[in-house]
Amino acid sequence: MVTHSKCVLGKPNGGSNPPLSVFVINSKGTPENLEPGQRKGEGSMTTSISFKCTESMKQAVKAKGDPSEFSRQAIQDKLDREK
Repeated sequence: MVTHSKCVLGKPNGGSNPPLSVFVINSKGTPENLEPGQRKGEGSMTTSISFKCTESMKQAVKAKGDPSEFSRQAIQDKLDREK
């Protein structure tokens, strides 16, 4: 059984364009499976961080299989070493 959920995205700052509809296909068939998973042993990731870097550094990180996870692990490794 395949279910779907509809998510409506509006233009920020009160733009005049109509909202876009995005459909998410849920192949598992239950609404709970649409919720993001939480990694074992970690708190929920509810905040983001942004920083400047060189273009070559950006491209090297983007070339990784999972750039977000690569960045999180690199930062965590450095924080752990500084303890």
